[in-house]
Parts: sequence; C-alpha cells; structure tokens
Amino acid sequence: MIALICDDQKSVHTFFDNGVDWGALGIDRVHHARNGEQCLGLVGEHRPDILLLDIKMPGKTGIEVLKEIQGSGVEGGTIILSAHGEFRYAKEALTLGAFDYELKPIDAQRVTDRIRALVHIQRERYLTGLRNALLGIADKSPVPEEEVFARLGLEDFVCFLVRGEGREDSRVTACLAEHYRFVLYLGGGEHLVLCPVAGNDSVGAVRAVRGQFGELCSLLPGTRLRAALSARGRDLRLAYSQCTQALDRGFATGDDFCLFEDTARPADIERLLQCRSSLHGCLLNNSGEAAAMGCVDELFEALGEAKLPTADIIDTCFEILHYNISVILTESKASEIALFHSLRDCDTMQELKRAVAGTLRERFFPDTAPEPASTPLDNVRRHLETRYAEQITLEGLAKQFYISKYDLCRRFRQEYGEGIWDFLKRRRMEQAHALLVETDLKIYEIAERVGYNDPNYFSSIYRKYYGQSPYQAKQAAVTP
Repeated sequence: MIALICDDQKSVHTFFDNGVDWGALGIDRVHHARNGEQCLGLVGEHRPDILLLDIKMPGKTGIEVLKEIQGSGVEGGTIILSAHGEFRYAKEALTLGAFDYELKPIDAQRVTDRIRALVHIQRERYLTGLRNALLGIADKSPVPEEEVFARLGLEDFVCFLVRGEGREDSRVTACLAEHYRFVLYLGGGEHLVLCPVAGNDSVGAVRAVRGQFGELCSLLPGTRLRAALSARGRDLRLAYSQCTQALDRGFATGDDFCLFEDTARPADIERLLQCRSSLHGCLLNNSGEAAAMGCVDELFEALGEAKLPTADIIDTCFEILHYNISVILTESKASEIALFHSLRDCDTMQELKRAVAGTLRERFFPDTAPEPASTPLDNVRRHLETRYAEQITLEGLAKQFYISKYDLCRRFRQEYGEGIWDFLKRRRMEQAHALLVETDLKIYEIAERVGYNDPNYFSSIYRKYYGQSPYQAKQAAVTP
C-alpha cells in the first residue's frame, strides 16, 4: 500500500521514517510533502491509501486540502496531525472524512495502531472490490485491479477455494478470517483465499495450503469442507475458474482437496468409449448380471481417472443408460427425465455408481435378487478384513471406493470406533497369532502372509501388541 506524509516540519518526517515499521504494516511506498499544494499533487499522482496530514502549513491548510480531496474520488484514509487541541479543529476534520485526529507530540504506539487500523480498512475495501468484480457486481474503484493486487502484495498468487457443505458459513468465515489475510466470501458456502507466492516456491505454497486445509478441517469438526487450489498466476477470474474445475473433477476422485490440472487426455476419452461399447455389447448379448456389473466397475474406474467436470460425468452416465434402455429394450422416453434427475441428485461418485448399477439391474435383470445395500465404509471394512496381507495405502482405498481420504478416516473411526490403521493392524495381529499357535509356519512366512515384508519389523509390532515376541508365542503354544 501507499502512504503520504504531509507536514512542514522536517522532524515529523524524520520521526515517521525512523519510528514506524512501514513494511510490517503492509505499506511498501511512503511519499513526503512539505505543504498543501505539493500534497494535492502527490495525492492525484499516487492516490495514497494512508494520508498523514498536518493542519497548519504554509499556503493551503490541512483542512483546505481535505476539502479538495473529498471531491476527488480518492478513498484513502486520513489521520490529522496537529498541535492544536481545540475541539473545533478536530470536529471539522472528522466532518470532512478524516479517520482520526492526533495531537503533537506524536505518540508512536498510538499512531502506529491507528495506521494499522486504516490499513485493515483499506484492505477490506480492496477485497470487497475484487469480490464484486468477480461476481459481476458493478463497482467503480478509482484504482485499477492490477494496481490493487500490487498494493495488497499479491503480484503473484495461488487461489484457494474453500466450499463448505451445510449451514456453517459463519464458522468457516470466522475461521478463515482468523488464519488468512485475503479472503473473499462469495456466498453459497464458498470462500476464495488469495495466497501470495514468495519467489519461485510454488511447490512450497501448495504444501503449505494443503497443510492449512487439514488444520482448517480439524478446527471445524462436523463441517465437511472441500477445497481446490489454482495454478500460480495473476488473473483472479482464471484462478477462480481453475478452482471450480478442480472441485468438479474432485467429484470423480472423491478427494476433498484438489489441485487444478489440464483437461482430460485423449487416452482417457478413448478408454471411456471402450467401456461404453463393452457394456452395450454385454447387455445386447445377454451376458448376464455379473458381466454387466463388471463392465460398470471398469466404466467407473475409467471415469475416476479421466479429468472430467461433474456435469460431464453425470451426462456420460445418463447417455449410456438411456442409449441402452432405448435401443435394447426399446422403452419410451417417458421416464428419461426422472432418470436424469436421479443421477443429478447423487452427491458422490459412489452414489452415482450405485444409481447406474441399480438402474441396469431394474431394467435388464428384474428377476435377480437385489444386492444387499452396503455403504462405502462397509466395503472398505470387508476389503481390510479379507485383503489385509496386501500393501494398502490410504490413497488406494480412497480411489477404489470413491471416498475422500479425509472422509474415509473420519467416518471409519465414527462408524467402527477405531482408525483404519488400528483396524488393519488388529486384523493382521489376530491372524498372525492364529498362524503362530496353529501352524508350523516359520515366523518370516507368517510375517509375509499378514502383509509384512520385513520380519524384524513384524516382530517389533507383534511384541508391542501382545507383550511377547512371536517366537515366545510359538513356544508357548507347543509347550504342554
């Protein structure tokens, strides 16, 4: 931001140069004027955010300068400096729009606090202007948008879009305002945070924002948040568009934190076409429900990897269903609107997959028994119970079962009373103990069977869990 100091006393300029840490206040340019005429010229040239103005000067007085500024469209805040303590001076200055009236000799701490308050007011004014411009609301700002970014220290930035689901806007707003300097509330649960990028450290910026999002989620338990990060740049509208595209694609992956990437690759589109053709052939040739559901699994795996917006994913599923129903079953179009709405109302990829599979079973396999209803968490638990010996990662589970890593960890603990890794370790340890006492397998063989490639690490985990080594457990089992 820009500050202008206007006073005819050299000592005042020296005081502000040496006694105020302008950089810490967010002010990177400070100009000086010695009289009213010079002040008006610098105001017109630089449009300062902060004006420190003496009342009594040669030529135009501070009051006269204020009167001329009032009609110029300059929106900076003014702090009057004066040795005159009479109330009429203060009253006239405040009537003309001055922010505060400081008596000389100047109190360094008090004037610094007043400058800091003015900087905050100016920052909020600029952020409101950026928000209005982004939303298409008319806003006549005397400072061009590019200059606004410069004054805020945002010559280069990434945008961090936070979208809350539910009615916790006020909590999210308060929490973001506590942790970030540049926050635009866009309505509808959306907040856009502008994060300056220092130097060329884009990777560091991404890492920092990802960590901050995790902290934000922990500070707001019970409020589901989704977030996206734009590419580095200087175009606010482009950055916001990138964030919304990333959130759309996050629908497919189930991630709550998404990075903007380029559009889908031709290979992904080709794979989707192949999956569509395979499903059609399976239904046309009456290959059976199992084969059809296998095609659905392949289709949604391909949809999860393709970088498509949410609307395109739903349109793709609708077109596939509608094409097969109308071509193979030659049904009328009477129900197509209801079908489309049922798909559009799905909140997650897993729900969409269940809707597609359910529609196919209802239309093509009506005589088969309905599949027992199961949640993604049920499927994850069954997977851990039966595939515990495999190398399991949180990213892999989230991708396979179309649920975000954050939701998976949080909801699994809520549902089953223990974390995913605690559940997996318990399952592995119970199976390992059974193998130790019931079989003649070597300890390293048992370690491999329950998912540990390093037998020493397995022995360490087993000892901590049961209070004895695997060897001791095996010996105790064979001792009469």
